[in-house]
Amino acid sequence: MKPERIPPLHVVTDDAVIARPDFVERAGAVLEAGGPELVFHLRAPTAPGRRVFDLARALVPLAIDAESWLVVNDRVDVALAAADGAHVGARGPAPGDARRLLGPGRLLGVSVHSADEAREALEGEPDFLFAGSIWATPSHSERAPAGTGLIGES
Repeated sequence: MKPERIPPLHVVTDDAVIARPDFVERAGAVLEAGGPELVFHLRAPTAPGRRVFDLARALVPLAIDAESWLVVNDRVDVALAAADGAHVGARGPAPGDARRLLGPGRLLGVSVHSADEAREALEGEPDFLFAGSIWATPSHSERAPAGTGLIGES
């Protein structure tokens, strides 16, 4: 069941973070610290689906205990099996397709990189948008940073 309001804190992992042998333990500490104000994004763009699923299953009880929210980035199938929702971007399904798969009771976030993408994403009825990249980031090194003006445009 979705929260009445989207929590303001979002933590996003990457392949290097999930590769740590103590990832689940550290993720548990983050979930506990954030509590109901946190959406934890399990993001692992190059990890096999089975690895993402296993991590999601390990995080579910920790998220429940912390009253946090767990979303899986770019893997709606894993989100359906083991999370509170999904976050999609260029690597995942279109927002409308993701919403149809998830149904209305799960969280859906969408990454956007322009005002046009934001308007298009809204047709999929997401619960929140991530606008970026605002600053240079290693996870999107091919994309020039848009700067804070993107937020105003979106």
